[in-house]
Amino acid sequence: MVSDFEAYGEEADGGVGAVVVTATWLLQDDEGYWTGPWNAWCDDQNHCRATVTLTGHGAYVGVYAVLTEGPGEDGDGTTTDAILAGEMPPVPEAPELPAD
Repeated sequence: MVSDFEAYGEEADGGVGAVVVTATWLLQDDEGYWTGPWNAWCDDQNHCRATVTLTGHGAYVGVYAVLTEGPGEDGDGTTTDAILAGEMPPVPEAPELPAD
């Protein structure tokens, strides 16, 4: 994983208001590999929310995975994941601003 992060807010008691992280993942095994972007943010209690969308390559062509993480009731992270057949739907174009 290659990542970049930015801390926002005032440093008080050794903490910050929020941390935003972006990363690129590469997961590999003998049969193929997965790649994709990961985006997350954590609040001042270190409760993080993240999503990664991975596209399969090699033996995993035609499959993609979506994983999300959020704070659980006990404060530990909980992960939800889905591995789906097919291609990721295309990202739509941004809507145009209305003419004034």
